[in-house]
Amino acid sequence: MLRRRVVLPCLLLVVGAMGAVSCGGGGGSASPMAPTLTATTTSTTTATTSSLGVCGISAMAASVTPTFEVITIPTGDPLAEAATKCIRVFGVMVMANKVGVDITDAKLKHAATIAAEWLDNNEDGIVDDSAVNNSLLERTATMDVARGGNFQSIPATYPA
Repeated sequence: MLRRRVVLPCLLLVVGAMGAVSCGGGGGSASPMAPTLTATTTSTTTATTSSLGVCGISAMAASVTPTFEVITIPTGDPLAEAATKCIRVFGVMVMANKVGVDITDAKLKHAATIAAEWLDNNEDGIVDDSAVNNSLLERTATMDVARGGNFQSIPATYPA
């Protein structure tokens, strides 16, 4: 029970620390889950299948190995005012905050890789603890990647 309550704050802490020190992304990792920098593709998806727009994650998508595809958030999307792009990683949305310095695809993929490695530590493409992943999905867990600028953090509420 304690493990479930610790995972989400730890994920948010990792992303916050990464944004503060401006780590590099991808490239040097030998991890099979790590993104490569050889080709950066940005997809523009227009179909809205959830109240969260193109970044929404279905229960089925939450159980699929992440592709680390960067999705550009189109104008009119429910998240368009808050973010510019996102990556779906199991049950977590990894979003590039719209305020401040633009987040590169490589930085966003780096954050997504960290989330994937936390949820799939043995890197076999399957979430190690499905109960944790389901809990993240139910709570619409989001990693908000931001650099520089004056931005307000998104208020988070955690169930007791």
